[in-house]
This record gives sequence, structure tokens and C-alpha cells, in this order.
Amino acid sequence: MEHHLQTFIHRFEPSGSRALLSGGAVLTWLATGKETGGQFALFEARGIQGMEPPPHVHLHEDETYYLLEGEMLFRVGDAEITGKPGDFVFLPRLVRHEFKVLSPRFRCLVGIYPAGLENYFEALTIPHTSDEIPPPASTPPPPEALEMMKKLDAQFGITYFP
Repeated sequence: MEHHLQTFIHRFEPSGSRALLSGGAVLTWLATGKETGGQFALFEARGIQGMEPPPHVHLHEDETYYLLEGEMLFRVGDAEITGKPGDFVFLPRLVRHEFKVLSPRFRCLVGIYPAGLENYFEALTIPHTSDEIPPPASTPPPPEALEMMKKLDAQFGITYFP
């Protein structure tokens, strides 16, 4: 019996850029779950120091970071690595992780496996047309924003740690 391997090639057009509501990073989606049949999502992140989320766990997806510019410190479980351009870092689901931006700026490709978390980021961002990265917020979010984030965290299976 002969096996036939069929190759599918699809060119994805990057979406418009979106800035985090809390500032400090701009995301440009390169592929979403709609385009990959839910298998993965991929975005480019450009950011500055101070935009880092607190330590957290994802229940549903693994993440990867491929650093293009800058340096970032990753903590995954008990392991720690300083990532530099060309480094690929895997953050498995169900394992506590965090990152810190060590350089003034960074640029990386972030993969999400399976897709779905892009919908979380969609709710936490606004369209952004400038090349500038908005600075991180200097004040805490208002109570209604915190409540929205708590609902999104529960919906998408994200738990944060102090």
C-alpha cells in the first residue's frame, strides 16, 4: 500500500497590533486558532521592562518563547534561565512560571498550544497603530477592570500567585 503525504501551505497575514490595557507590550498575531484549526496560536510581542505578569499557571495550554531581541529571566517551576536572542523557552501547562524583562526592550515570538488563549489577550488589549510601546500603568487598575480580569482568568484557567 502506498502512502501519500499531502502538504498544506498557508501564508498568514499578521493582524493589526494590539497594546495591553496595562501598557508595556504590543502584540501582533501571526496565526490564531481560527487559522490553525485550534492547534496553536502565534504572536510577536514587543515590550519594555515593567510589563511582566505575576507568577501564574495555565490549566489548558503550553507556551513557548523564542527571543529575537533583548534578555528575559524565566522561572519555570524550580528552574531558572536567562534567555537571550536565539533562545527557545518552553513553559508547560500546570507548572508555575513567570518572566522578568532584563533589558530595556524585548521582542519575541510566543506560541500557544493548543490555541484559545488569544481570546483572553483580545479582551485585555486595544488596537495600536504606533511603533511606540505604551508605558506600563503607574496606578492600579480600577475595580471594574480587576473584576473583568478575574472573570477572564477563571474562564481561561489561569491562576496567579502573589
